[in-house]
Amino acid sequence: MVLNSGERADCITNFYSVEFDFAKKYYEAIGQSLLCFIDSNKLPAIVLILENKKYRQYLYRLMVVASKYNIKA
Repeated sequence: MVLNSGERADCITNFYSVEFDFAKKYYEAIGQSLLCFIDSNKLPAIVLILENKKYRQYLYRLMVVASKYNIKA
């Protein structure tokens, strides 16, 4: 879905703007979810796709930032 600012949101629900991304791009998912939050007034959320167990480190990094900025992860 394209928002008013031209930003792309992967999924918009009644309450959340959800960004889906692969684990290695967790930092892009954070930025995109916050931009969509500002533009849509929906709470930011991220679904991180872990292709295997070695990518769990990215999930942990995401969780640190998500807890600080109230991103549902």
